[in-house]
Amino acid sequence: MVALLLTFQLSRETNRLGQVTASLAGAIAFACHLVYAVRVFWTGGGVDLAVFPIAAIVTVCVALIVLVEQLLTPVRAKPVVIVLFPLIALILLSSGLFHRGSLHTSPLSVGLTVHVLVSLAAYSILAYAACQAALLVWLDRAIKKHEFNAFLRTYPPLESAEVTLFNALWTGLFLLTVANATGFVFFWGKLFTHASHLHVALTIAAWMIYAFLMLGHHIRGWRGNFTTRLSLAAFVVLLIGYFGTRIVIDAFAA
Repeated sequence: MVALLLTFQLSRETNRLGQVTASLAGAIAFACHLVYAVRVFWTGGGVDLAVFPIAAIVTVCVALIVLVEQLLTPVRAKPVVIVLFPLIALILLSSGLFHRGSLHTSPLSVGLTVHVLVSLAAYSILAYAACQAALLVWLDRAIKKHEFNAFLRTYPPLESAEVTLFNALWTGLFLLTVANATGFVFFWGKLFTHASHLHVALTIAAWMIYAFLMLGHHIRGWRGNFTTRLSLAAFVVLLIGYFGTRIVIDAFAA
């Protein structure tokens, strides 16, 4: 409900009081989200690497990124908040309804801690970039069809939005590179057991798509609809790489 209040406030032309109310609603939503995410992810004896705990942690990181952006550049953050916060609320609702504990609680070690933290940071940044890319694809289609509405008027200039997208992609690619490296260093012996080999293959495939995209952007100046769609494709592969294989592992374990 707090997330919906934030979205409602930001989707309207509000005065200073309305903006303050929206910011306060966002802070309350984030605090509740953080408490829930930590509770389901940290089990006391280790960390729960099942689908819903990881989704809760990733979404709380994405929410933090968006709230910080809202404080620094509210015009740029406004359309992302309007779309993202209801989606996060839906994910948390699904987690509350369907998560019943995990069969995959892992005790913490130095290697696992480093790998998990970097991987979560990479997923969070790339999830934020995917949201930006999806909005750019939708905005490009709306402009070509000459469709203008209240939501479109909240969007910043395309050039500014693309700069934000590529900054997030560069950061996400760097973190994903580090995450892959730590996975190989600390867990080489476990990488090709049961469904883990599929996770490794898809994660590397996603990394290659991101690297290809950013190399093309750096060398040949790629931008526009092609780059946004390619970044979305890479994120879908990354999602399947973790969440798809985790669902398979959970199904066999059950």
